[in-house]
Amino acid sequence: MRRSPLEQLDALSGRRTAEKPAAEPVAKKTDEDAIAAVHKDMAIERISNELTVLIVEGKPEIFGASISRKALEHFWEWAQRDLDVEQIAEINKTIGGQHQPDERELEIALNRIVELVTPLLEKSENDTELKRRLTIQMGGLDVFEAVPTILLAFSYVGYIKSGLDLGQELNSQEDNEALGYALEHMEFPSNDIKSLWCQSFASKLLRADGLAATISKLSFATTEDAIKKSGFAEFVDALITNAQQQIEIIENQSGMFRDIDLTCRAIDRFHQIARGLQFHLDLAKTSKWNVALERLIKRGADSLNGKFSDILVDVNKVLRPKPSNGSAPHLDPADVLQAYNGLYILAATRTARESLAVNAIVDRVWRDVGKSLEAMVDRIFEHFKQSAGGDQFDHAQVDIAIKFCSIRFGAEYAAILRKNKDNIIKRSGGMRMPG
Repeated sequence: MRRSPLEQLDALSGRRTAEKPAAEPVAKKTDEDAIAAVHKDMAIERISNELTVLIVEGKPEIFGASISRKALEHFWEWAQRDLDVEQIAEINKTIGGQHQPDERELEIALNRIVELVTPLLEKSENDTELKRRLTIQMGGLDVFEAVPTILLAFSYVGYIKSGLDLGQELNSQEDNEALGYALEHMEFPSNDIKSLWCQSFASKLLRADGLAATISKLSFATTEDAIKKSGFAEFVDALITNAQQQIEIIENQSGMFRDIDLTCRAIDRFHQIARGLQFHLDLAKTSKWNVALERLIKRGADSLNGKFSDILVDVNKVLRPKPSNGSAPHLDPADVLQAYNGLYILAATRTARESLAVNAIVDRVWRDVGKSLEAMVDRIFEHFKQSAGGDQFDHAQVDIAIKFCSIRFGAEYAAILRKNKDNIIKRSGGMRMPG
């Protein structure tokens, strides 16, 4: 298994301690290079963690409101290669060393990078050849154009995190009154940092639709121009960016061992944001926010449609009758997990189906799964009654069917099935060990 940068660093440091002082110069240089490489990798890992609320996996839907992970990584590689070697090595050691830097140490180190890069950017504004070279060296125009946002995040890394604290504090309020007061009285050290701070703040608010409602209430009108003039545009930018982050979670979670809870939370969060923006704001068809939201809805629908195609097949596979050829029945845990996962995602998406434009397919699969479960539950319980709960396969199928029904039909329906199961066992003289 691949070791983390920190584990590699620990191993290298331990080996150096055990070595004799008279080690060969070549071996020493090799170790120093390896440690430096670990410092570099650990540094960008820690920076990414510090800025995680600002990072998107793809191209940002709203320019300047987030940072592409690819752009940040390309920028970091360029800094290692083309900036002052000694200063970068010292910065890497501070951020990526064995000891986690405190907030002050991190801010100082990141500001040193800002001080190294800013003069180059300023010079490139009037030097087209320098701009061309920097664009190529950094990995393309998308990366070059993202650098000002990256440097801004580096400059205000501590301040940006204060948005998380305020968002968390406001989550304890039951209504939007405190949120409205906060929005009206916010002050920023500079207008440049407002977008990134708002992204941090909005990502922590549990009630995304409440933020949209508050913006609507405080703005003198609910159109894009009116919201901009009222000073709340950056908060809508933040909601769009947070919506993009949710869609990327949905897109990236695939396979049997995907994080279903994370996927369902992302579906619910996107639904909150989309519903809030569409209900509380009057966004024209050509509004940048409406255009971005429609793109995200399409991406979400495209990703989720592929997850629905096999749900009915997976459920039927797990709850099918015993083999008629006399072979030993078997429930594959992987098949059971696949069916569970599909039903959980279907249930979560059904609540958000309008926001994700998947009404037709979700309604169809939901209906088909319901009909299939109703038919199979009758058969499964009949077999369970005949074996009086003593058959391992029948017992397992009953438990799985009850769980499937709790997802599809609700807790009350599942409770009735559990009571039926218990009554069958009681009538047979008590619980018998399946075997």
